[in-house]
Amino acid sequence: MALPVTVYRWDDVGAPQIVDRKPTEILAVLKACLVDGYGDKQGLGWTMPYGDVASNKVVFRNSPVDGSGGYVQFWGTSDTAGGQVNYKHAKTMTGLDTWIPDIAPYNSLAAPRATSKQWVVIGTTRGFYFIVTQSDRSNMSLGVSDSWTGFYGDFDSLIPSDQNTFVAYYYTQSDHSGSSWSFTMEIASNGTDLCRILDTDNSGEHVMYELGMPFSDLFSTSTLATSKGSSPVPLTLSNVYMRVASATNTTKDAHGLYIKDSTTRPSIRGVMAGLYQFAQGGYADQPWPQVVNQDGREYWMLRQAHAGASHMLIDMVSWYE
Repeated sequence: MALPVTVYRWDDVGAPQIVDRKPTEILAVLKACLVDGYGDKQGLGWTMPYGDVASNKVVFRNSPVDGSGGYVQFWGTSDTAGGQVNYKHAKTMTGLDTWIPDIAPYNSLAAPRATSKQWVVIGTTRGFYFIVTQSDRSNMSLGVSDSWTGFYGDFDSLIPSDQNTFVAYYYTQSDHSGSSWSFTMEIASNGTDLCRILDTDNSGEHVMYELGMPFSDLFSTSTLATSKGSSPVPLTLSNVYMRVASATNTTKDAHGLYIKDSTTRPSIRGVMAGLYQFAQGGYADQPWPQVVNQDGREYWMLRQAHAGASHMLIDMVSWYE
């Protein structure tokens, strides 16, 4: 079922602001966008079953009607300027710090620099992308400055009976609290790990999945290549799909079946909600933000965390179609 997308921005009328770059400010932004709304915008339709912003620890749940009803917890390590906000997701939670099953690491995001005050949330009742970026970086290429883009919510599964679709983007596969330009989705490419995902049944088995991007080899992230500069409007879009990480033709599922034949651990599980890669990458010297139009449909372009080409777009109209 197609779900409409809402875009929330720091410069909306009535939008909450990141002023002192504290974790509680980041949590307040998320709560406003996901739950409460602000100005003339309603919240995305998520709930906050546990925690509160003042205590620096909150849990959000996506819609159990439109989506999986999955959970993600965000918590600040200390409420200081540039302080880390850890996060960790699960299929079910019965309270703060109770992830069921507990298979994910915790990773983190932050507003680490003095100018890390601009934010964007793009999402639906089932999933959202969260962006925190710098006001003094005017072009699409960030040149290894700290910016953040991450996804939280349901991926778009290719398996109709899939019972485990709630994920988060983890830049490392072990517990980690820190920030760097190399951690964001803005530097992701073909083969970047996403997270461990439970098998489609309720067996409790799980495996690492990674992102699949067909055009990544066309671009350079860090050199003065022809792919770096300004480009025409993106024309060739591809879904960013999710495949079993480091799989070969002999990789098997938990039941001993080759993953090419598996319905519980398929080699290609689904696609990232609303996320596309485009073959006409570039735009490093173009101003941020870039909203492009293809066939009357608008897309938000992700920045390049290093010095090369932007090559990913977020659909701003509807997901899960």
